[in-house]
Amino acid sequence: MCTEKKVPDALIVADSVTNIFNISDDIGAVIVGNMNDARFVVQWLRQQASSFKFKFSYEAPVHVLAARLAGQMQKFSQYAGIRPFCVMVTLVGCDVEKGPQVYKIDPSGQSIGYHAVATGQKEQEAVT
Repeated sequence: MCTEKKVPDALIVADSVTNIFNISDDIGAVIVGNMNDARFVVQWLRQQASSFKFKFSYEAPVHVLAARLAGQMQKFSQYAGIRPFCVMVTLVGCDVEKGPQVYKIDPSGQSIGYHAVATGQKEQEAVT
């Protein structure tokens, strides 16, 4: 995983700006978009991964977290009184049964698995 590190202001400490987050021991996320929404999504994903591990006694597979997050984001995009999340989430992890996995979840709640994916401002150039 890699991401472009953009520091919006000269007064911000560059080491505090990141788009890559640890969700669990085997799963990471790259989140592009509104960083306030990103912090909420990271906290929600960590809670879901922890709850899954407590309930089933093994790490949550990437496709399970991707499906749960897609459902949650879709719920937030459906109602008029709730603002949808303004983030694009890429979940990356290595599963015991299925091997390495990459899922991209968009704000509308669509979750798609990829072999390789790019997200963000220069997505088209990276894919090309």
